[in-house]
Amino acid sequence: MSAFEVLENPVRDTIIRTFLEKKVIINYNEIKQLVGQDTSRPDYHLNILVESGLLERTRGRGNYELKKEMIQPLRKKYDILVPICLLGGLIDINLYANILDGLKEEVSIIPKKYFILTSPNIKEKFEKEAEKHNLTQKYGVEPLFELFEYDSELKGDISKIRTQAEMVIKKNIFEYEIICDLTGGTKLVTIALSKLSEDYNLRKILFTGEHIKWL
Repeated sequence: MSAFEVLENPVRDTIIRTFLEKKVIINYNEIKQLVGQDTSRPDYHLNILVESGLLERTRGRGNYELKKEMIQPLRKKYDILVPICLLGGLIDINLYANILDGLKEEVSIIPKKYFILTSPNIKEKFEKEAEKHNLTQKYGVEPLFELFEYDSELKGDISKIRTQAEMVIKKNIFEYEIICDLTGGTKLVTIALSKLSEDYNLRKILFTGEHIKWL
């Protein structure tokens, strides 16, 4: 039985919908109260959802949460829309305007955030350039850019860059649909984001210089 086939059961469907709505860790007792009229064995249904890879047990006794890798596929299944953000490496400041314009004009997407992975020595320079180009004011999002630094010593360590990028995804995936932007950054940042997009079932884009290419 596939992960989504288990949701044909109305009890399990209700449980998953509740997790998607609340976006938080939920305790067994709350789940029991939620579906208690429909089943005498909520633990049985929770075990099935865990075994199918949709839920996972988390810190604290009797606590569960959505498996983060399955959040975006579940949103797609239930037609749930959330704000969109981009996650990418650092590129020339002018390209950000091209990417944002391309998304708006080609697919009517206006990201609420643009998460950027960069080394510490670049951060201050980038923030000044972003302010100079008035990108935040142009797209009506405050603040548009949010920079996540990886230690300059990790520049050549893909596993540690991946860890930093994954932390950004885990922190924000409950609130946003994250789209990985593979246009810029170092080669290792691009490889890390490409692999994470597969692991977390995220869409990814590449700006070709003229158009947005969906990968």
